[in-house]
Amino acid sequence: MGILNPARRRVLAGCAVCTGLAMLSACTSVGLYTGAAGTQEDAREVVRLVYGQGSPAEIQVLPYEGGDLSKAVQRLRDRYPRLQPWYAQGVIGNTSGGFVAVRDVRRRSEVSELVRAENRDRALLYVRGSVEVGHGTDDLESWLPYERESFGTEWIEQSPAGWWFLGKDRQWHEKTTSARVPPAREPGRSDSRFIW
Repeated sequence: MGILNPARRRVLAGCAVCTGLAMLSACTSVGLYTGAAGTQEDAREVVRLVYGQGSPAEIQVLPYEGGDLSKAVQRLRDRYPRLQPWYAQGVIGNTSGGFVAVRDVRRRSEVSELVRAENRDRALLYVRGSVEVGHGTDDLESWLPYERESFGTEWIEQSPAGWWFLGKDRQWHEKTTSARVPPAREPGRSDSRFIW
């Protein structure tokens, strides 16, 4: 093969750069989509296990299980029976941002410790979940709102009618639709594991 003239070399170099950028762009788009889909799937499964009182074995096979995260999910599950009557009475409710808030401020002192413990474990869950879907470094702060909102949607959607939730409009709403409970994840399925 002969030596390329300078003009042809520039054209080929430009094509190589464009091809590389196109490939990088495609990888980034797939990674972001996969991370978002994984977050939503994991939110559905974790909330299903907490509200449905899933077994420790089910918690141990969550896509991002392990260590402090599994313990946090177990604490959420174990605490749920104590929270349930307060939800049913309308004293507390879920927020669209993924946390629990006190709705009846006159009864705040009765539930404040319970709500604080719940929100502490949910915060840990959201940070660890962000890390597991590939957003644990420089973009953690930008990803956390999406993580919290994904879980917030599930906490509200899977709750029964009659419970209260704090919407994005910062107003309390009583849920009127029945709980949307997703089916259990198939054993061995781990759509949320990523190779970046």
